[in-house]
Amino acid sequence: VLYIYPSLKDYETGFITELEAKSEQASARSHALAIANCKYRKVLVNGHWFSRVPWPNRVKTLAHEMTHIAEFQLGNWGCIAPHAWLTEGFAHWSAYKVVEKLGLDTFAAARDEFIQNIADFKFGRTLPQLSRLASPADWDYSARSLGLESTYAQAFLAVDYLIERKGLSAVLNYFALFERSRDRAENFRTAFDEDVSVFDADFGAHLKKILM
Repeated sequence: VLYIYPSLKDYETGFITELEAKSEQASARSHALAIANCKYRKVLVNGHWFSRVPWPNRVKTLAHEMTHIAEFQLGNWGCIAPHAWLTEGFAHWSAYKVVEKLGLDTFAAARDEFIQNIADFKFGRTLPQLSRLASPADWDYSARSLGLESTYAQAFLAVDYLIERKGLSAVLNYFALFERSRDRAENFRTAFDEDVSVFDADFGAHLKKILM
């Protein structure tokens, strides 16, 4: 179910009435333009802010959150957290594919923008390894300390490289495996036929190459 709220106050109330959040949680989470919830199978959107962003960004936002709903459904609504970088990166990857399909932007342009974002970030700093973006807490820490844009850019590029090497069906299978197992590392190994640590190192080398 998709809910679009006309004001920030209504949006915060939606967290309480639809997701059973406490008032302080609702206030803390309402900074997001939109949010998907696995347990309640709902997407909540701040319509007041939403109406102020360009149309392609609205499409990206909705496609991103609806991809999360698809990820949850593939795992038969187990609501178990897969690798955060893969969950968020795939939602971002899918959103830009939707935008390209609708003729609002090109996927290649988005990819180039993310590469430039990483290049700008890496000037004097070091990106975290994917192993440090595994849990929701890891992801939130990176987004707060390193910035949301660079964190999403890294996840997008990692998923793009993973799909290039292993195919889209392997990613879908990865999420489906969470219906039976909570083990992120084992599910990654089963879906992609390699340890996540191996992919992490391989992606690091790939990133260095495309940033040259």
